[in-house]
Amino acid sequence: MNRDNDNLSIFDVMKTLFLLFLLAIFNSAIPAQEVKLNKDSLVKYFSNYTEKLDPIEGIWNITTTQESYRYDTLLSVTAPAVVSVVAIVRKDDKFQSYSIDGEQPTALFFATDVAGVYMYQNYFPTHNLYTKKQALICKANEIEYVFDLPAEYIKKTQGANFKPGTRIVNILKWTKFRPESKK
Repeated sequence: MNRDNDNLSIFDVMKTLFLLFLLAIFNSAIPAQEVKLNKDSLVKYFSNYTEKLDPIEGIWNITTTQESYRYDTLLSVTAPAVVSVVAIVRKDDKFQSYSIDGEQPTALFFATDVAGVYMYQNYFPTHNLYTKKQALICKANEIEYVFDLPAEYIKKTQGANFKPGTRIVNILKWTKFRPESKK
């Protein structure tokens, strides 16, 4: 990255968004216990409470693809090789995603009246912006969903490089690996 240039490339924006999406604070998910946030403690938690968990709760691998458009023209597709690991834990009436690193949550999931169908909302704390809620289906330990980055976020991150009609779409695939499914 050119340090003399204050503007971010699409890859830098994607990396930033990926990190923001995975930021979380692990708090009070295990009643009356102090929990060290790490993969081992989360695996233990999900193993101990398997019978009480909602199907969306668990530890997930996330891969993402990002598509950049200007109006309806696809400009680029970026798919990083990095897989992120995130836990989803019930907190009150919603489900929060937590990075294994224990930073601030940025994705919330809400149960609907239909089993396996959830609404979600992504939050970008550095810009105090939310994506719109949309439905997603959690089936057979997989979640897939797509969301457009808020236009305000794109404008702020691209600065002078922003061009009208720019749209960035994130396509996420989550694969659950803990707790293991009962067959």
